[in-house]
Amino acid sequence: MSECDTSRDDLQKEVDGYLVRPLPIPILARKIGRTALSVIGGELPVTVQELAKRAYLYTLDPLRNPVKEVYDASSSVLEMPPMLGIFNDIPTHKMREDEVAAWARAGFSFIVSDAEHRQISGWQGREENAMIARAGMLPVQRLHREAVSQHGDALQLGARATMRPYATKLFEAEQYFDSITFPPGRPGTASKDSRGGYPTRLGDRTLCFTPNSLRASESETQGWLQFETSEYILNAEIRDSVLDLMCRQGPGRAVGFVGPFDAVMRDGIHPSMSSGMNQLFQEAARRGVVMGRVCGSGVISDPSDIEDAIVEAIQQGSRLISVHRFTSDLPFFGARAVAEPFWRGTGEQEGRAEAWVAVCGEEIGKGALRTLVDLVKLSLSRTASSSATWYLSEFTDIDCLGHRQMDFAAARKSSALGVCHIDDLLKERIALVESLDAPREALPLDAVYFLAPSLENMDRLVEELSTKSAKYRSSHIFFSHRLEDLMLQRLAESLEAVSKISTFSELNLSMLAYDDHSFHMQDHGDSLKGLLGIASQEAFDWKRAGCCLATLFATLGQEPRVLCATPGGNEGHCERLAREVCIRLEEMEARGGAPWRSRASSETCSLLIVDRAAGCCLL
Repeated sequence: MSECDTSRDDLQKEVDGYLVRPLPIPILARKIGRTALSVIGGELPVTVQELAKRAYLYTLDPLRNPVKEVYDASSSVLEMPPMLGIFNDIPTHKMREDEVAAWARAGFSFIVSDAEHRQISGWQGREENAMIARAGMLPVQRLHREAVSQHGDALQLGARATMRPYATKLFEAEQYFDSITFPPGRPGTASKDSRGGYPTRLGDRTLCFTPNSLRASESETQGWLQFETSEYILNAEIRDSVLDLMCRQGPGRAVGFVGPFDAVMRDGIHPSMSSGMNQLFQEAARRGVVMGRVCGSGVISDPSDIEDAIVEAIQQGSRLISVHRFTSDLPFFGARAVAEPFWRGTGEQEGRAEAWVAVCGEEIGKGALRTLVDLVKLSLSRTASSSATWYLSEFTDIDCLGHRQMDFAAARKSSALGVCHIDDLLKERIALVESLDAPREALPLDAVYFLAPSLENMDRLVEELSTKSAKYRSSHIFFSHRLEDLMLQRLAESLEAVSKISTFSELNLSMLAYDDHSFHMQDHGDSLKGLLGIASQEAFDWKRAGCCLATLFATLGQEPRVLCATPGGNEGHCERLAREVCIRLEEMEARGGAPWRSRASSETCSLLIVDRAAGCCLL
C-alpha cells in the first residue's frame, strides 16, 4: 500500500454551511505509511515538530480521530499498522499536560481513561480530553457496564471513542451502539437508547445546530466493545453475531478489545482461551473490524515474553496493542530508569542479575581468575536464554581484567582482587569478591561460584547450598576444569543443593589463548624441567599435559590427527605425549564431550608433536 496523504480533497466536507472537515495545508497534512513508526511521525521519540503538527491538526479539527484515520488509510485490517496504547488511571484533577506530552513522545497512540473502576475520578472532562487529543492521541473513555446515555455524554466532552465492558449478550452490544449513534431522523427509527442531540463545536468555535451537520461532525467517533467474557470469546454463535453487528456500524466505527482476565475470573482457566482469542482476531479481520488487546500481565512481565505476546497478537490480526501497566506506573518506571546507572555504578543495585557476588576457591590459577567478568556475562546471557557460544569467543581475550601491570608469576594461590582491580569489577557490576571458606553474610544478590575441582571445594559448596535459607538469590556454579565422577556424585546426593543451582558448568581453563594461534598450558615451566631431566618439586604429569592439549582442541571444536616425530626410531617424550593426547580424546568421545561428534567427517586438523632438541623436522 502506498503512503496515504490525509489532505485529499474528500476530507473538505461542508454540510448546511458548516465546514465540518477543514482541509489542512499540504505540508502539515498527516502522512501514514505501512509501519507502526510511520503512524507516530517516523521517529522515536516523537519529535517536537511532530507534536506541533498534531496540535495544528487538532486546532483545525478538534473532532478528528487519529486512530480511525489510520484505518481509513489502510486497504484492510491486516494492512493496517499496529498502534500502541495504555490505560489511564490518573484522577481527572491530577492530569498534567507535560505527562500527556511524555506519553505522546514515547509513541502511544490511544489513551483509555478508566471510569469503570476509577468511578467519577476517571471520567475525563473537556480539558483533559483536549490535552490528549492535542498531543495527537485518541482519548477513549471507558465507562461502567450499566452506562447507556453516559457514552454519548462522554463523546460530547471530547472523547472520540468510548469503551463498553463486560457484555455477555447480543442485545447489550446493540444497546451500546445505539447509545453512541445519532438516529437517522426518520419516524420509527430511533430507540430509547439512541444518542441524544446536542450541538458540537468546531475548531473555529462554531456550533453545529442542524441535525445533518451534527451527524457529519461526529462521523469519526468510535464504539470500543470489550470481549472479556467467555460468551463473547468462546461462543462462536454469539461472537459472530456481535462481529456482524459491529461491521454494520460502518468502516472503522466499531472496535473490539479483548480482555480475558474477567473471563478467567468468571469461569476459571479455559484451555481454549488462547485459541479462542486468535480465532476472534481472525474473524474480526475478515469482516474489517479492528481488534485490540492488552499484552502483558502480572504473570507475563518479562520484556521478551511481552514482545512474543505482541508479535503473536499482531500476526493473528490484532492492531491495537495496550501495555499492561497503567499511566500512574510510568513516573516510577521512568525514575527507576534514570537512577539505574547510579546503582549499577556503585554495584548495589538489587534488580535481577544486576549486581553480583563472586565466590572463589583457594586453588584458582591466575589465568582462570582473569575470566571472572566473563563468567558474570555468561550467567547474564544464560539468564536471558542466550547461547553460551558467545562466552567462548569472549574468553579468547585473556586481558579482559588483566590489563593492569601486576606480578602474576609470584604465587599459584591468588585472590580475584590480586588479579583484577576493584574498579574493573565494579564496571561489570560485581559488588563483592569473597572466598568460599570465609564467613559470608547472606545478601539479596546473584552469586557466581568460581571454583577449582577439588573434593574440599565441592564439600564446602554442597554444605552451603544445602542450608534451608539460601545465602544468595541465585547461584551460578563454574568449575575451572572437568570434575571427577566422585565429585559429581557428592553434589548429586544433595537434592537441596541441586535445586538451588541456576547454572552449572565445567570450563576448559587448562590453557590460555594469547591470540588466535598461540596457546599456553600454564604449567609454570614444569614441563620443560621434566623434558630436560632437571629436578622439579613435582614429577612431570603426562596425564595432565595430554588433558590440556585435548581440552584445547575440544574448545576449538576440532578433532586432530595426532602425529609425532621419533628421531632414531626410539620411543621418546613426543610419542608418549601423543599417546596421552589420543587417550584423552577417546575419553571425550566416549563420554559425549567431543564437539565434533555431530559432524559426518572426523579429523579436521593435524597436531604435530616434535622434540625441538632433536633439530628441525620436515613437514
